[in-house]
Amino acid sequence: MRILSLSHRLQHPKCDNYSIITAPNLMDYQGIVLDIGATFEHIAQAASGDLYLETFGGDTVDNGGDIDGNVGLYGLLERRREELIGALNNGAVVVVFGAGPNQTFAVKGSNGMDSYWLLPAPQDLTWNGEVLRASDGESILVTDYSNPFVRVFETYEKDVAYRVRFDLKAARTGKMFLSSTGGAPVGVQFPVLNGQLVFLPSPKNVGAQWLSNREADAIIEAISETIGEAATEEPSWVKKFLVPGESSLQEDFDRLKDISESATSQMEEAKSILESRQSLKALLWGADMHFKKAVEEALVILGFELKSDPNAPSHVSFEGRELFVESITSQESVSMSPHYALRDRIDDKIQRVAAPVRGLVVVNGWRTADPERRDKPFVSALEAGAESTGYSLLTGYQLYKLCLRVLEEEISSEELEQTRTDLFETDGAVEMT
Repeated sequence: MRILSLSHRLQHPKCDNYSIITAPNLMDYQGIVLDIGATFEHIAQAASGDLYLETFGGDTVDNGGDIDGNVGLYGLLERRREELIGALNNGAVVVVFGAGPNQTFAVKGSNGMDSYWLLPAPQDLTWNGEVLRASDGESILVTDYSNPFVRVFETYEKDVAYRVRFDLKAARTGKMFLSSTGGAPVGVQFPVLNGQLVFLPSPKNVGAQWLSNREADAIIEAISETIGEAATEEPSWVKKFLVPGESSLQEDFDRLKDISESATSQMEEAKSILESRQSLKALLWGADMHFKKAVEEALVILGFELKSDPNAPSHVSFEGRELFVESITSQESVSMSPHYALRDRIDDKIQRVAAPVRGLVVVNGWRTADPERRDKPFVSALEAGAESTGYSLLTGYQLYKLCLRVLEEEISSEELEQTRTDLFETDGAVEMT
């Protein structure tokens, strides 16, 4: 396990020291250390242009939008917050060295940003002025010695200065383990999503020169204990001490593990193929996104390449030719709505790039009825619109039967090629043999 430390330098081979701007993806870590005060100062300097900064990937950070190869500061910080939420969802432990609440309006695109904006809060709690309050002091008492982060505090307890305290009622949402001598909570652990958020008072002299291997050791041990991992690796010499039967048991375990992983991989592949095939039945009865996904999978079976994202209008291609697809269902005959949607998409494409594009409308009218006993699946005006505008019109049942022929290898490559040509070039309803 590696620890990501943000603006709080830790001297340990398992600790990666970065800032909130230069760090890699926060979701890749089970343990994260965040110095709130130093991070807020770093953000303010980046917003003012006093620092030249690059992301972990080498992109220049600019206090503006994503333009000319630069990464916008506000967008980057939003991404960091999403990554922090993702890390906590994954069960990470985030250790926060607190500072007094602060605010800046210098980050363009935001409506003001406070120093605790990055942190997700427990359910029914927000990091506002009623929960987090600026406070200054140096006298701290341990209230719960069972908390593993007490050992972190003990590495710098003679050089500590708390700058923020928690409201007593809010602190009860978590577990207080440090308080001021007057009883104000200054060290609290909160469950957030599937992880833990641990607030600690800050060392008094923390900064760019702060390097404490004792503190780093204690943080690694505390995080490891919290997530249930061993904090340290066994020394190399331990390997020469064998327990009777250990070698053969290890060999059996490794062999069964390989079999299990192979079976799991094969099962997942088989499940994916099964679900893909079963989803074709949605061509007969599915509605909305269910039907749309089935149409896309069917067109892939026919040899088309899917070019669109799952939530975007369908768009496929074959050998460089583009085909815009509209999928529509109804409890009755399908009306003219897909005609207008497809026409608008084609007109927009022509206006933007002056390039021709063909269209295909796949309909599933009377979708709850047996497909062999349905009335006409689309209104006559839709067929007339396809003929006059120049796009193909196909039913989900036709597409379903065509896919069955392909999967059962009952269609020749020449016939399949002709079918793709028909879908590109037919003006009106496509006739299938």
